[in-house]
Amino acid sequence: GLKRLDVLWRRVDAPFCDPLELRPESRLGIPGLIGALRAQGVTCINALGAGLLESRFFMAFMPQLAQSLLGERLAIPNIATWWLGDEASAQASAQSGTQTVRLGAYGTSLPMDGSHLSGDDSISCTPPADLVEQEIVRLSTMPVLASDQGSQAQLVARPFSLRVFLARTENGWQVMPGGFCRVSERQDTRALSMQDGTSSADVWVRSATPVEQVSLIPPQGSIAVRRVPGTLPSRAAENLFWLGRYTERAQFSLRLVRALFARRLDGVQADDPLILAIEQQLEQWNIEEAEQGDVFARALLPILERARGAASAIRDRFSPDAWQTLNRFVRRAHGGEFFSLSQVEKIEEALAMLAAFAGLISDNMIRLSGWRFLEIGRRIERAQGTCQLASGFLFAESFPGALPGALPGALPGAMDLMLELADSVMSYRQRYSVTTDLNTVLDLILLDPNNPRALAFQLERIHSHINEITDHQAFDQPSDLQRLAFSSWSLVHTAKPEDLDETSIGAVLSSLFTMSDAVSATFLASGSSPAQRGEIILL
Repeated sequence: GLKRLDVLWRRVDAPFCDPLELRPESRLGIPGLIGALRAQGVTCINALGAGLLESRFFMAFMPQLAQSLLGERLAIPNIATWWLGDEASAQASAQSGTQTVRLGAYGTSLPMDGSHLSGDDSISCTPPADLVEQEIVRLSTMPVLASDQGSQAQLVARPFSLRVFLARTENGWQVMPGGFCRVSERQDTRALSMQDGTSSADVWVRSATPVEQVSLIPPQGSIAVRRVPGTLPSRAAENLFWLGRYTERAQFSLRLVRALFARRLDGVQADDPLILAIEQQLEQWNIEEAEQGDVFARALLPILERARGAASAIRDRFSPDAWQTLNRFVRRAHGGEFFSLSQVEKIEEALAMLAAFAGLISDNMIRLSGWRFLEIGRRIERAQGTCQLASGFLFAESFPGALPGALPGALPGAMDLMLELADSVMSYRQRYSVTTDLNTVLDLILLDPNNPRALAFQLERIHSHINEITDHQAFDQPSDLQRLAFSSWSLVHTAKPEDLDETSIGAVLSSLFTMSDAVSATFLASGSSPAQRGEIILL
């Protein structure tokens, strides 16, 4: 779950740290970070704006700062730099006789050939206080094996720069041997930026004596056995949760569209009450005009693409075979061969893929917190879909052809449809006669704790998983989320088929929506909302 953070160690460039107040296109930062820092809710090491110390402006004052703060001269000569915001410094630059280039005072990069910038219009229009005059540095060269336009490779001289690193030790700062070397692709020896598109080279420092062998690889037998990989990041939990929801949502959508096509192929008229009810349900699942055009590409494939998007961010959290199964199908669904299939064939292939995906997850995924979040997402989505469809098909208040004053009840053919959508036709046939009865259908698809497609089964699993992922040490009594899961499960567990109606099913459906929001608020990343995740709100 979410845990309080007191200190943040920043390594993202300052302009990208908060898309709300800095660069809005940034996807690297944390929305609201500036507000949290302003309210002193968190401390940021490498404070925003600390990069100012790396700007060319400070290079103009390095010799004086070293003398004033340390009482000594710079150990390595500084690149001669004059800040043009100071009149005396500007005059010293003009009288130096050094070949210089005029650059922005608060940038950090040095161009490969900076001399041309002296006459640049943007530079000439910049206030002097925002500019520095800097000596053009000539770099040393090193031999590089290179070839030009397909010619044979040969050793040529190329300018290079070396970035060294210092480590703070018990005995003070120590320069580390070696460094990071950038090699220019051009022959011009004027300064190049460490950020330019150049190649890099290994830097070896030879020693006069044998060097102690140091390795970060632990020796054999020294690794302690551990069966828990560590804390599950909230972002990973969120993607697993929504992966479970999207795959289950895709199954319901595919089954519902397939049921519509099957009945239309059987010659059922377009104004049949059950056909109208199916179309009404599909509209609530954001699938309109299912019989028009390529409904699979238009409305069903996008759900699978969202599932793949969630899975792609957590590929290290579940079976590689499961990822390949989902990814391969989505990629194939965009190919020309797949377009030649009929709508029903596309749906059948998608359902087979989802069944294989669920089987691989069930067989190969370690039963830890990540698996539980995926399961909670699946079970909540399946329970919501079951409630929604049962309420719409088995407790319809009115439909075309109904007698005046008729009580709410199942639409003609709706009980067979619900068994089909819940993949429970064979279970029902083995248990009862061929003729369907409302109470027996309700018991099998809503109340039977042994039916993996039943509402009671989903609520029991949700309650169990929430208990497992809840930190019992943090609560003296059950949390609100645990209470909600238990009350929903007990409501269905103690119900009788004859007592079920649209009101009781609606109450369970409402608690499921509340439960989904509570899981997100308690465990998942802040800012996650149904609108952001593309959740379909079933009414």
